[in-house]
Amino acid sequence: MTDIQKRLAKLEALNAEHLRQIEAVTASESKYRVLLDESSDPIFMFDPEGQYLYVNRAFAEGVNRKLDEIIHHKIWDVFPKDEADKRFAVVKWVFENRETKIIEVRVPRADGDRYYITTAKPVFGADGKVASVICISKEITERKRMEEELRRANEQLSAQLAEIESLHETLREQAIRDPLTGLYNLRFLAESMKREIAQATRDKVSLSVVLMDIDNFKDFNDTYGHKAGDEVLQALGRILSSKTRAGDIACRYGGEEFMVIMPSAHPQEAFRRADQWRKIFASTHITDKGRVLSATLSAGVATFPDHGSTDDEIWHAADDALYKAKSAGRNCVMVYQRPTG
Repeated sequence: MTDIQKRLAKLEALNAEHLRQIEAVTASESKYRVLLDESSDPIFMFDPEGQYLYVNRAFAEGVNRKLDEIIHHKIWDVFPKDEADKRFAVVKWVFENRETKIIEVRVPRADGDRYYITTAKPVFGADGKVASVICISKEITERKRMEEELRRANEQLSAQLAEIESLHETLREQAIRDPLTGLYNLRFLAESMKREIAQATRDKVSLSVVLMDIDNFKDFNDTYGHKAGDEVLQALGRILSSKTRAGDIACRYGGEEFMVIMPSAHPQEAFRRADQWRKIFASTHITDKGRVLSATLSAGVATFPDHGSTDDEIWHAADDALYKAKSAGRNCVMVYQRPTG
């Protein structure tokens, strides 16, 4: 065999090997393309200009387009400009940063939006530059639906809990409020007296109480009826609600008896306030069956720790001062005085 023949044989062998390699690569690419084409996950590839180099059937179905309407077309031909700009910004970032990026994508559809988690990966060429970007999406529409249902359920639960809390607060208020006057009731008064005196003891400050009684209320009821009597009670309740300090606790103590707890108030302050309430009440008129009616009140003031060191002692001191006001002719305010001698 001549040298030329040998060289031709060697060249033929090299060509044969090269063909086998090409056939192997082609077969491999074909196999992987089948896998990509048949994948249930949308897969697509971009060039640096935003042109689709490849898309599989799942992607085409997801955007409700045919394959030939996407491949070799740019992303702006497939999506509205705002949406396309937003999507390609991610692809551009991968081209520029040569790193993988994961995003969540919403695909609007007439039959309902679909949601995907998309991984955009750089594909490097022989020169080491990013030749294309391949994107693989995983549909999470069902997960998003469940998340939305869970969010709505949580909102409904929160609303129900808020409603229950509101009902509890309403029931609590009803339990501690006098339904006729809206003032606190005896139960709340008793709890507040103990609490406020304990606080005054810790803070080393005074605390005054004003015990009030509507004068001759039984006679008023007998003469004008319970409806008129209720209106008088409500009138005093409105005065005590609007003319007391922010920290004062106004209560309906009994049938026609009221008490105001005044934290940090000295006897002079409590007396001044009580006399103001007395004057306002005396000048308040109600109309019943064409009659203009009014009533007066008497009040007793007692102060912690001057007149007692416990809630019972202060209570009894205020009651004693109220009795003195009644005995002095009613429609007046008295401050408790310790017995002398």
